[in-house]
Amino acid sequence: MPRTRCCNLPAATLVLGVTACVLAGCRSTPLHANGDTAPTRLCRAEVAWEADAGASSSWVRTKATYDRVGLRPTAWVATAEGEAQGGGGGGGGDLAKAAQNPIASLISVPFQNNTSFGIGPENRTQNVLNIQPVVPVSLGTWSLVNRMIIPVVHQPDPSSAERAWDGIGDINLTSFVVPPAFGPVMVGAGPIVQFPSASSTRVGSQMWAAGPSAVVVATLDKWVLGLLVNNLWGLEGDGADDLNRFTAQYFVNYNLPKGWYLTSAPLITADWNAPSDDRWTVPFGGGIGKIFKIGKQSCNASVQAYYNVVTPDGGPEWSLRCQLTLLFPK
Repeated sequence: MPRTRCCNLPAATLVLGVTACVLAGCRSTPLHANGDTAPTRLCRAEVAWEADAGASSSWVRTKATYDRVGLRPTAWVATAEGEAQGGGGGGGGDLAKAAQNPIASLISVPFQNNTSFGIGPENRTQNVLNIQPVVPVSLGTWSLVNRMIIPVVHQPDPSSAERAWDGIGDINLTSFVVPPAFGPVMVGAGPIVQFPSASSTRVGSQMWAAGPSAVVVATLDKWVLGLLVNNLWGLEGDGADDLNRFTAQYFVNYNLPKGWYLTSAPLITADWNAPSDDRWTVPFGGGIGKIFKIGKQSCNASVQAYYNVVTPDGGPEWSLRCQLTLLFPK
């Protein structure tokens, strides 16, 4: 059913403002002929979670948190999920393309802000700022790329017009073992671990979880293409209370002159414990970004918008992603 939308935004985030400023007109120094860049996701729960976990602004229902009357979801909780776009850069090529590669050998610190609109019957707005440091470690001709996602969450109560909670969500750590590249193609695989670091069950699951993660990236002329997938299972609880969540993110980047680029990196999620007709979140959209310098500091900024073609009942209809990444090439 159509819903009246209202944009009662939470407090404006620093990242959104800085990113908008950069893309709107900050002077920049192109680093290469081509442009650049290369994820929170969200979960539903009541007071006790069944699941959680970046990033971007995807949604998944955790536990069967319904009212007995009408089977309406009673609460949504935000968490961080790994995003390919939040990845680092580096390794053998220009900085623009490396920054779009989540398993390249470059230290980076992305600040990714995800704002989701139209949550619940009150059309609330949620905000998740993901701090996503990426630290690669050389293993001879191989490498180990470590990415942590620390979510700072503003979580509205969808059943209320005003009530909301703020705090730190569950932290995720992914470690990709990366062999030498196969021509233009790189692959990586390794574990993803979720720590029960959430400050409350309103902003995270407070649950240990782990699973496999894999990524493949191809760099072809001006294109950087790839796919990242993982699945998290809860390590505590049993039966329907276990966390069982799938995440897939394809990313498509086309590099333009003077450091500009076009990008699309939607975060597709599935909660395997949810009913089949209320399981998937499938966004569609994209945006634009630019590689630039502030003094000697290399940076990458982008703005993207996504419409949720498929979303669980009560989930957001669209989201805005703003990202500023500090790049530290060797």
